[in-house]
Amino acid sequence: MIDKLKGVDLKGRAETRQEYREGAQWIKESPNYKILKITTPEAAAHYALNTKWCTSNPKTAKKYLKEGPLYIIFKKQPDGKLKKLYQYTYDYSQFMDILDVSVRPGKEVQRLIKPPLNSKLEILTGFCAFVGSRWPEAEPIIAEDPEEAYYYVRNTLRERFLEAEPIIAKYPKWAYFYARDVLKRPWPEAELYIAKDPEKAYYYARCILKKRFLEAEPYIAKDPQWACYYAQDILEHPWPEAEPIIVQNLAWACRYAQNVLKRPWPEAEPLIAQSPGWACFYAKDVLGHPWPEAEPTIAQDLGYWAIYTQHFKIEG
Repeated sequence: MIDKLKGVDLKGRAETRQEYREGAQWIKESPNYKILKITTPEAAAHYALNTKWCTSNPKTAKKYLKEGPLYIIFKKQPDGKLKKLYQYTYDYSQFMDILDVSVRPGKEVQRLIKPPLNSKLEILTGFCAFVGSRWPEAEPIIAEDPEEAYYYVRNTLRERFLEAEPIIAKYPKWAYFYARDVLKRPWPEAELYIAKDPEKAYYYARCILKKRFLEAEPYIAKDPQWACYYAQDILEHPWPEAEPIIVQNLAWACRYAQNVLKRPWPEAEPLIAQSPGWACFYAKDVLGHPWPEAEPTIAQDLGYWAIYTQHFKIEG
């Protein structure tokens, strides 16, 4: 009656309550707890009332829900009412009490929130990382995915995952991370695959082998960025075999001249002189003196021309 006298739109309020029902569903229950699945920002904001959860803001809740559902755990009270206790994300990456403090609940709640084995892999590995213990029944499934197998090792096992190694080894990114973070030594069985990825081959040579990675050099030499870094940090001298590729990329050609050759690179100058920005950079940081042949190009860009003339104190 008060709402009616105030002119509150009761129909609109009823529709809002319906939205909360549509965006919230009871999915699990134990003797002492119930779990509510949240799928809409409006429901998330409603059930975050009287908590410190940032999902009380529908816009923030929407960002979370793009990744997957949210879940709220209630504790059953003697009088039949329910008390909000925790909210967690679909992959268990956040598990918060009502003060928005990260917590790890007791065994009953852990059993209640345990996902089925046919869940997405990130859910299985997320649960294991959250409870801090391995899940043998899930390991054959996790072992088939190099990314999730790596995260399972890093966050839960913290030791070798032998069953997953044949799969991990075939994927350069995860093979490199596995060698770096788990084995902490070279991994010969994976080198054939790592070698074919210029970026990971460079890091493997630099951080794990700490020397040349000969099998990878034909692949690294085809990528101007990683060829430049490889020459600079691994070879520590010019790399003629890679120069025909490096010279095709003005950014890396300039950096190669500056950091590897440490002198002008005449073969690259006709190309560099065609770019106002890189011609300005080359003159300042490689040549160390004005570059008259490139000045008509640099002058086409007022910003770079100002930098160039100010640096070399050229008037006009």
